Amino acid sequence: MAADDRKKPLSEIQFDAGLSSDIELVDDAATREHPDFRIARETEAVWRDINPTAMPRRDQVDPLRLGPRLLPHLVILDVLGAGEDFRWRLFGSRHEWEYGRDLTGLSVNDLIAQNPSAAPFRTGAQAVYRRGAPVFFRLTYTSGNITLRSAAGVLLPLSDDGTRVSSILGAADW
Repeated sequence: MAADDRKKPLSEIQFDAGLSSDIELVDDAATREHPDFRIARETEAVWRDINPTAMPRRDQVDPLRLGPRLLPHLVILDVLGAGEDFRWRLFGSRHEWEYGRDLTGLSVNDLIAQNPSAAPFRTGAQAVYRRGAPVFFRLTYTSGNITLRSAAGVLLPLSDDGTRVSSILGAADW
């Protein structure tokens, strides 16, 4: 790893430098007072307010109505097939800045083909798809024993029919 890799967007770090990532699914209670999860908790609160008794429908979520504070931290993913892949419909500017490019329109599996260190993110998205419930996470990118980036966030299920997860709303802070 070059000395300045911690300053580079993730898309510019050489994969032969040992770039890897890991996702930790975090218990809801552990996020309640933790400052790293402030953006995630605010987004989850808005998600719950949309439909307090059921999974919100995708058409009930307007990212612009979540406000300028949350918008840069948001992603929306469409579920492809039976949850084996996902496509970014929205990739917030904060994520674009950290990653180094806009992933809107790209599938997670296509990104993994370009950058194998992105595979753990798919694990988090698949957990939301299977559970149909929010998943809090901590995603860490490392090279050797050096942490390059760490994000704390949440992935929230959205539905077209009220029962099956068809999209995922996510928010994270780096």
